[in-house]
Formats: sequence, C-alpha cells, structure tokens
Amino acid sequence: MISIEGYSTLAVFYRAAQRSIYLRLGPALELREANRDGSAKEFLRPNVLVAAKFLVHDLFVSSSLKLGEKRKISILRADGSLTTMGLDLLKPAESVGARDTAFASARREFFGERRYMESIFGLRSLQSEYWHDAFLSTNAFSSEERRLVPAVRDVTRYIPFIDWQTAVISTTELGIFVRSMELIYEAQSALAGIGVEMGNRSFRRGGEFTVGSPENIYRMMHPLDGCTVVAPAEWADELFVDLLPREVTNTPHRREKDPKYMIVDLYRENPFLTKEEFREQLYPEMPRRQFNKHWQYAADIEPNIQKPGRRKAKS
Repeated sequence: MISIEGYSTLAVFYRAAQRSIYLRLGPALELREANRDGSAKEFLRPNVLVAAKFLVHDLFVSSSLKLGEKRKISILRADGSLTTMGLDLLKPAESVGARDTAFASARREFFGERRYMESIFGLRSLQSEYWHDAFLSTNAFSSEERRLVPAVRDVTRYIPFIDWQTAVISTTELGIFVRSMELIYEAQSALAGIGVEMGNRSFRRGGEFTVGSPENIYRMMHPLDGCTVVAPAEWADELFVDLLPREVTNTPHRREKDPKYMIVDLYRENPFLTKEEFREQLYPEMPRRQFNKHWQYAADIEPNIQKPGRRKAKS
C-alpha cells in the first residue's frame, strides 16, 4: 500500500481510539469480572466500535483547528499525492440512543442541558468517566433509520463514504443509491406522461438538497474510490496523553515538550528502560520510523541513551 512519511491511515487511528477507550474502561471491567457480572460482553464491543468513530472525528477536528486549518481530512491518491475533503464525510451516521438511556442521561448530566461541547463522544468525554458504566450496561448508540426522502435531501448523512476497517473511500453504496434514483426518475417521467404524480417533491430531479445532489456528490467522490484516508501520525498522541505514567507526567507542562526532550527526561528518571519501553510509555501509537528519528535527536542531547545492551534494573 502507498504510504507517506509522517502520516498514519484512518484504520490506525480507529484502532488506537478503540484501545484508548478499552484502557480507560479497565478498572470498571475488572470490578465486573470480580463480581462475576458478564453482561458487559453484550454491550461493550458495539459501543466501543461506534464511540471510536466519533472520537477519531473529534480528534481530527480538534487537531486541525489547533493548526489553524479548516475542518478537512486528507486522502492519499494512488499516485502518492494528497488531496483534502470536508471532515463531515467522516462523521458517523449513528446517534445517541433514547433520551432516557444510561448513556444519554449520564452525558446530559456531565455536559448540562445546554448545547453539548462535542459531537456525541470525543476527547473531553474520553478523559472523563461519565460513560463507563453506561458502556458496560446498555446500548449507548443507535443507527439512523435509512429512509429514502431524507437520504435524497442529504445523502452524506445516510450513505457511508468511508470503510473504517480498511481506511479507504468507498462509493459502492452511493453508486447503488444514484442508479436506483435514476430508475425512480424514469418511473416518475413515465407516470407523469399518463397524468400520475408521485406526490413527493423530494423525488423531483433538480430538487432542493442540503449538501448537493447525490449525482454530483457521486461524480466528485467516485475518482477517489479506494483511496486511503490519512492524518498526521502525531495526532494519535492526544488519545493517550492523559495515560502517560505518573513519573512522566508529573513535571509541569511536560506533555507540551518536543518528543526528544520527553525521551531525555524519561531516561534521566529511569535509565534502565529499553528503547522499546520508551516508545511504549511515551508514544505507543507513533510509527517506529518517526520514533527512531526523535530517539536519535534525544541521543544528540544525552549520548548515554544509545549504550547497547541496557536492561531493566534487577530487584
């Protein structure tokens, strides 16, 4: 697969988001296992799979805004070049379940009745605990019911454009939708010829659309079919920054430091860690090549960090 230096695919972010959620649920899961409560198995995985989508979307929005950029995602073309499209294409179609579910109620209590600060689930949610019990005891999310009229008006809300598992743009379902609408338009024209109206303006060709007609969106998206969605690899750090070991995070503002200084600080606190343990503690989701570059920079500051054969101290 074609790749680009410094970028990771959407699939990498999606897996990292799932892992980040599971890590925070660890204590609650252990408590349930201790009480021999196996009900979490029914709800946990479906909730995590949906929440991780919203988490990645919020991460991309937050990270791009920090850089002063517009809300866009990067797409890696087959020739190795990058193009961008609006982040709304990445927004999941699922929504919060019924208002009185455990998740919806806990979320409302956490954020207040006013407008929520994030879309369904994001970085602010991740670093709180209001959702832990709900994820283990209820269906937190529900899928949007796919109805024809709403889909005609806003196809991006009801037809998925991205395969989250493979991280590629997929226009297969959109193509089926567009071809099916062509058949409806043909039927509409034939019926009009005998004086029969279909009765819904949404089915009229050239009607009003929220984000553009399905045909135009398909023409725009189809050349990107199979192309990979990517983002700067370093963005994944935000998913784990509050989970860094206490001895790493207790220095004020350390998480804002350049990675090479993070590595040097950790070395001076614990010189017996192996290189792989440095990576696992500081940047578990960072590509190895990128970490090696920061490691080399750290060695320029602290040459002893490169000594071969270092091992953990024996007890």
